[in-house]
Amino acid sequence: MNKINVFHVTKDISANSEVSKVTLSHRELNQEVELSGKILEAQYQTDAGYYLLFLTEDVPYEEALHIYLLDQSLKIIESLELSAEYTAGILRDIQVIEKNKIRFFFFDNDQSWQLEVLQAPKRNPLRSAYPVKKKDKFWGKSRLRLQPL
Repeated sequence: MNKINVFHVTKDISANSEVSKVTLSHRELNQEVELSGKILEAQYQTDAGYYLLFLTEDVPYEEALHIYLLDQSLKIIESLELSAEYTAGILRDIQVIEKNKIRFFFFDNDQSWQLEVLQAPKRNPLRSAYPVKKKDKFWGKSRLRLQPL
C-alpha cells in the first residue's frame, strides 16, 4: 500500500444538508466521486490498484472518520464510519504497518485502530461493533476490517 496524492476536494456539496459531503476529483483520471466527509485527510493505493481514502467532517466536538475503498473507476466498493456521539476525534499518527494494514489514532483515549484491506471479500460473523458503522447486509462480505488494538 502506497501513500498517494492524486485526489483533491473540488466542491463542498453539504450546504443545506445535515451530512457533510464533498466532490473529490482524481487528477490523472479526470473523474469525480461524491463522498461523505469534508476534509480529505489521507489517501493510499493498494497493491491491487484500489484507492483507500480517509475523510473527516470537521466537526470538533462530534467528529466522524469516513473510510472508503474505491475501485479504479472510482466506484465505492465499501465504506466505514468511525464515530461516537459527543466525542471529539482527530486523525493522527497514520502509518502503513504491513502491505495491507494501516494503524492510526482517532479518539482522544490513546487507543489505536487497525484497518486491514483484505485481498478477497470475506464474511465477518462478528460484524462491525460500535463505534464502527457500516452499511451492509447482515451476512454481507467485506474487504475492510477495522478493529481497536
